[in-house]
This record gives sequence, structure tokens and C-alpha cells, in this order.
Amino acid sequence: MKNLKFKIKKIIKKDNFKPLNNEDKIIIFLGVLILTLILLFNLHFFYNIFYPYQDYKPLNFNYNDTILIVAPHPDDESALFGSGFFEHNKSNIYIVYLTTGSFFSNHNLNKLYADERIKEAKKAMKKINIPEKNLFFLNYTDQKLLFQKENISSAKKQIEKIILNINPKIIIFSSYEGGHCIHDLTNIIMSNIKKDLEKNNKNNILFYEGAEYNEYYNLLTPRKTFSNFLKQLNINLNYPSLFLPEKTQKINITTKYYYNSSKKSLKEKRNLLKQYTTQNIEGSLKKKFYYRESLRLLPNYNYNNPPYNLKESFNYEICLLKNFYNKKECEKYSVCKIDFKTFNEKIKEAGLI
Repeated sequence: MKNLKFKIKKIIKKDNFKPLNNEDKIIIFLGVLILTLILLFNLHFFYNIFYPYQDYKPLNFNYNDTILIVAPHPDDESALFGSGFFEHNKSNIYIVYLTTGSFFSNHNLNKLYADERIKEAKKAMKKINIPEKNLFFLNYTDQKLLFQKENISSAKKQIEKIILNINPKIIIFSSYEGGHCIHDLTNIIMSNIKKDLEKNNKNNILFYEGAEYNEYYNLLTPRKTFSNFLKQLNINLNYPSLFLPEKTQKINITTKYYYNSSKKSLKEKRNLLKQYTTQNIEGSLKKKFYYRESLRLLPNYNYNNPPYNLKESFNYEICLLKNFYNKKECEKYSVCKIDFKTFNEKIKEAGLI
């Protein structure tokens, strides 16, 4: 140790370090100043990374509240509110399955697949003691619902009838986020139902949209962390950035919530998702919907605009980056294999906008 100290002193005594000239000092000063400003400017970024819940408020419903979940497909009910099932009176939980999830052009394949998914849903709900009489299967295929306007109108009427019969306090459904055309269609149908009910002075029902097809779903996963990174990056580049969408629409943003379920309920939710063997390939459902659900009261959307142009939509920040390298990615529903223009035309034909 003494030898080391001696060697260090010897090196320092030697004129090994040339004194800095004024030009070097200025460069170092400017470098330190820039790094300091960047750090200060991005303190909110680090805060978001380590405290991902800070944008959300905890949410709980009363045990005996009557809750209706409108699921685009079998399995979406568990993704939207899976942990909540285990903290509520099961006899007061009702589920509408808008479609069977079938998408084949062959009728026989459609029927086989539909039967299997309905069977999975019934088995999953039976496992957690939700009565089968509380399950409503509308039995549309994805294509027949979206591409036949009379089916959209019929589905809307069926859901309205169920709502009037069970009188729910809370309705939960998929958000308008640009991930799956049937999920977005469900959101639009529910928005129209909400307006119809309000016209008839039925304003006591809370309409919540839940995230599935975006980076905001899992609040404590690397996906959420990455999402926060993109979010802050976009804020930093917003003066103005060349890859921002040309048109953005302001909507009435509502508070984002995470459903404040217990660890035990989350564990049960993960086990519940395992029941959907047709969808849970290599545990994908379990991995994707691992954490607490994120919900918010239905905003006042203008559905003429796609989700990537809605500045406060769940998916906006992610689409900003997509626009940087492949704008087309945000202009189509890759799962449904149609673009937003076609989707929008079908919605207009059905009289929803």
C-alpha cells in the first residue's frame, strides 16, 4: 500500500499532465454545461422510469357493484378485468362476447374454432364461479360483424337490451387504440350506446375503456419502461419534430387508473389466462397481461380520426416512433389485414359516426 502511494505521488510530481489552455477549458465547460442541462431536462424521464404508476391513480369497485364486461373475443374479459373477478361478487359480474374470434373464410373451420373458443370461455368462467347464465355470446365472426352493417346494428341493440335488463353500475370494454379492428369497433359501439342512454337520462353508468393493444397495458414491465422512454423522447422532440403526425386531435382526456388488485388476485388472473389454450401459445397471454389492468373513463373521441392521430390516445406515443421509420404501420390493422380508411368506411355505413 505504501509503495502504491509512493508511485502515485511520483507520477503526480512528474510533469505528465500538461496544463489546460483556454480553448480546452471552454470546451470542457461547455460539455459539462450541456450534460447538466440534459440531466435537468430529463429528470422527469428518470422519475417515470422508476415510478411508472405516477401517471395512474388506484381504482377499486365495490364488492357488490354490478359489472358488465363487453369482450370483443373470448379471453378479452380476462385481459380487461381478470384480477377484478377475484375481488367481486361473481353473481354480479356479466360478460358479453361480441364475437367468437373466428376469422376463417371456410365455414366449417369457423364453426370448429368458434366452438372451441366458446368452450374455453365457459370453462374459464366456471372455474371462477361466474354463472353461465351471466354469459352472453352474440356469436358473430369478426368479418361478418365488421363487413355487414346490419350485424353491427343488431349487436348494438343486443347489448343495449342486456344493459337495460341487468342495469350495471360499471361497463368495461376495449379501448380505441389501433391494435385490432374488432376491439376498436367495440369501443365505437359502446360510445354510441352511452350517447343513446344519456339521451334517455340514464347517466348513472360508468363506461371504462381498458388497454390491451399498446405499451401502457403492463404498468411494471419492460414494455411499460420502454413506453415511458418513448413518451419522454417524444416530449423532448416536440418542438417541432419532423416525424410527428401531420394532424392531431385533442380529446377530453380522462384520468388513467390501474385496478388496485391484490397479489393473490393477480396470481389467480394468470392461472385463468391459461385456460385459453387456443390463444395462450407458449404462455403469451400470461406474459402480455401479467400485471394490473389499466382503465380510464371513456373519452370523447372523434372516430373520424384514427388512434395514431389522437394525441391523448393510449397508442399515440408508440405511433410517433413508428411514424419515424414506417408510418404505414400505424395506418392499418395488421391483425385484421385492413387499413383504417376501409374500417372507417364500414363504421360510417353502419351509422356509428
